Amino acid sequence: MLLYAFDPLCGWCFGLLPAMRLLKETHPELPIELVMGGLVLGARVGPYKGMEQYIRGAAPRMTQVTGQPLSEAFWQLIAKPHVISNSAPPIRAILQMQLQAPEKAVDFAHSLSHAHFALGADLGDLETVQGLAGSLAETLELPDYPQTNETHPLVQPEVRRARSMGVRSYPTLAVRTGENQAWHGLPSVYEPHAFVAQIEDALRGLSTAP
Repeated sequence: MLLYAFDPLCGWCFGLLPAMRLLKETHPELPIELVMGGLVLGARVGPYKGMEQYIRGAAPRMTQVTGQPLSEAFWQLIAKPHVISNSAPPIRAILQMQLQAPEKAVDFAHSLSHAHFALGADLGDLETVQGLAGSLAETLELPDYPQTNETHPLVQPEVRRARSMGVRSYPTLAVRTGENQAWHGLPSVYEPHAFVAQIEDALRGLSTAP
């Protein structure tokens, strides 16, 4: 099993998308456990524009390492003063997808990340998120979606779970080969084939360990 600590507003998670997609294509049998502690919650929530300078400063390094540039549509989105940066609404949507169609949750999480960073979609917008769910043939009922915060009854337990597991950054990756075994943390590797090889090697090593 692969543990995948993810946040839909995390640019480095967006950078990992090609590697994660190749892993899912080549190893569809590998269970992936999403863990979402919330990159932007509480006092961090606010107009995206207030983070624009920081993101512009950090983006070149992320693109250099991952090969994934942030789109012009994304920059246009976060320059709008009404667009709010808040991880809780899209986390809630992913958790709702896990309840309805758990086999589609990771694909849905990836579609949200791609829509945000590559297409400039506002993940706080209900119609946008429902449209992405519809592309997976699922209808998500999300009353009061834009007002979702970290105290929502779906979001709060997930945030607590992530923190109890020691998740502090995104993406965080770990593997194990049995329910009772400890998680073994992995470094973030962004080149897709090297990433898949790392996962294969780690699982092989755990399965042959005495």
